[in-house]
Amino acid sequence: MIRFLMYTAIACASYFAGLLGYMGSLFLLYGETLGNEGSRLVGWTLAPYLVLLLPACTLLHLWQRRSYAARIALLLFASLCSAAAVPAMMGFWFAWLIAPLSPELLLFLLQFLISAAMFSLGTAVSAAKRGLLVYLGLSAAVVSVAIFGLTRFA
Repeated sequence: MIRFLMYTAIACASYFAGLLGYMGSLFLLYGETLGNEGSRLVGWTLAPYLVLLLPACTLLHLWQRRSYAARIALLLFASLCSAAAVPAMMGFWFAWLIAPLSPELLLFLLQFLISAAMFSLGTAVSAAKRGLLVYLGLSAAVVSVAIFGLTRFA
């Protein structure tokens, strides 16, 4: 039961870390904020995260091979597929084919890459059984800052 709760915390923290990365990169690169679009961002990105990226990260965690290049390539591919699914959630089914390197798609790719990195870090900490409290504290801080950022500009 504790293991299930730990992996649930890892999944939630990794999603919110990706949201925080999206909001931070949007502000740093473009000088913009979400405005009142925070709920739409969550609506557009939660399904690709739950359906595409989270199962891929979980399968990579269960995959016991030591090929880090294959793991990184698979995480990159899963993040790219998740980022490409976001325009479909918005209603633009083939927008990523027209402009595959658009600034919006790159922001979503960054969001899912940060989520994958946070999930990988969390599973590594969980497997080592050291630093769990530090990771959980960091996760709580990330989630609270992301929720504050989403609600502050609404």
